[in-house]
Amino acid sequence: MDPEKAKRHVEFVSGHTGGTALELMGLLLIIYYAFFIRLECERLFFRKLSRITTLIIDFFLILLQTVLPCTLLSNYLLEYHFLLFFIAVIFMLKAPKHPPSIPIQDGYIAFRRIIRVVVLLYTTICIYGVDLPVFPRRYAKTEVSGVSLMDVGVGMIVVAIGLSNAAFLDVAQTKSRSKIVSTLMKASLPCLLLGMIRTVTVKALGYPDHETEYGQHWNFFFTLAFIRCGGILATYTFSGMRDFDSMTIHFALCVALASIQQFLLLPMADHIFPHITQPELSPRPSPTGSFDLWWLVQANAEGIVSLPGYLSLYFYATALGIAVRLHLEPPKGNGRSEEKLKFLCRQGNEEWYVN
Repeated sequence: MDPEKAKRHVEFVSGHTGGTALELMGLLLIIYYAFFIRLECERLFFRKLSRITTLIIDFFLILLQTVLPCTLLSNYLLEYHFLLFFIAVIFMLKAPKHPPSIPIQDGYIAFRRIIRVVVLLYTTICIYGVDLPVFPRRYAKTEVSGVSLMDVGVGMIVVAIGLSNAAFLDVAQTKSRSKIVSTLMKASLPCLLLGMIRTVTVKALGYPDHETEYGQHWNFFFTLAFIRCGGILATYTFSGMRDFDSMTIHFALCVALASIQQFLLLPMADHIFPHITQPELSPRPSPTGSFDLWWLVQANAEGIVSLPGYLSLYFYATALGIAVRLHLEPPKGNGRSEEKLKFLCRQGNEEWYVN
């Protein structure tokens, strides 16, 4: 790629400080308006749709409603919210007072599927939109501080993986150590291989690389490989416990890793890796030998320093997944009913605690 074009491209996607947390929460709520309106439209107006008709309706009522506030209507987010809210209220008034209730089978699986749809939709919008001027720069990935839609996107991917990990707890306690190692390899090696292929391809083609995002060689695939390794090992360690105890430990790990990330690693990074927080004052270091391990760490400091934070999100999502499963899955004859009562009592009245 032409060096001048590559430089302009990197400058276009770099140096951003993000937007406000309130704006991002409003942006992420829009897709749930879209889901509700889509379901109500089908229930009130459409019956026995063909596959093509379903795709067309999904395009206009879900995809388009989600893309517009991320691009053309990004400056009218509040007005867009009022419009969708008004439409949703109309549908609620039109709905019958006693609609036929259809019980949801496998509620936890349905919950995970909805989360995956939200993650994939926003991730796709961000990946394709960030290189275009129509995509607001406050939604692009931030550098040193701030929060943006793309920052939330990578976190949502980790959360979606962590939610799926909750279902692995039941399987892990029946597997041998060799089976766990095999599962670990299958989960992490593809991400590791994809990360290596991406790094080699980008460097070989001279494609503009946003080095201040993860470092010179690191990318999100390496982060996912590390998360899968840490998550599976932790799951195997706590797989013999009851759901409530496992959820508590995963949440404690989340708090511990987040504290390490915020109060230990970030202050240390100011002194050990000054090029992260002050790139204009401290340039990225150069290698001093044929194989300089410390230089390799410094060159990819952004990705390495962020690992405890991502793993904290993963453990939080696992704890959340266990809590949701305790509420959505029907009691089974293996102590799950006692676990559900125990969890509900801890939420409500401490005197009702069940050992």
